[in-house]
Amino acid sequence: FLLNLLFDYDSIQQMVDVKLYISVLKMTLAGVLFYAYMQYLKKSVIASVMGVILYLGSLNLIFVSFYSDFMSDAFVYLPLAVWGLDVLLNKGKPVLFIFSVFLLLQSNFYFGYITTIFLIIYTLIFYFNQIEKKSIKSFFQFGWPIAGSYLIGLLLASYSFIPAVYQFFDAYRFSKVYEIPLFFSEEFYKNLTTGLFFNVSRLTIPAIFLLLLLAGLFMKKKAIKVPLV
Repeated sequence: FLLNLLFDYDSIQQMVDVKLYISVLKMTLAGVLFYAYMQYLKKSVIASVMGVILYLGSLNLIFVSFYSDFMSDAFVYLPLAVWGLDVLLNKGKPVLFIFSVFLLLQSNFYFGYITTIFLIIYTLIFYFNQIEKKSIKSFFQFGWPIAGSYLIGLLLASYSFIPAVYQFFDAYRFSKVYEIPLFFSEEFYKNLTTGLFFNVSRLTIPAIFLLLLLAGLFMKKKAIKVPLV
């Protein structure tokens, strides 16, 4: 949105053309940040490039880039935020993490909270895998620097984040009661296989990869192993 303010449009077609270039620019930036993060983790060039291809090949990213292009911003911020968290966890340097949290939260509160959930899960996995002596005391000693750095980023972004949250809670959608069933309708499950494999949808490729992953996990003999990292 902010980039669009730099251009003087004479027609809607010009706006669409510029938004296409901006979407390509954002996808490129997301790929560059993901590759840089892989190199920080000392992965091989092949593994890093394959990671970028898989990341940019996400059906959700492709869909939102052309349908709701602002939603693709989250794909730019995610590798930067995880990179910053990794630097903080392993080296104790909070600058990149604070900067990434600031960019994330001032951009969109939805991106902020959903990415924050991912960062919390990532931090917990790191704690239970890497910290040898686990206790309530060590947990808080481990978590305080992360929480403090996150709070600094939140305070820096508060000029944008707080008004956005306030407007969200004042939105008309909260005046309506939505009935959300625990399961889909019977018709959905009847047409599930047809929708996945005979009509290409956003779920088709993820479903295929899930089946391949499950098949790989239950294979008794992995005959071929290709070292990529």
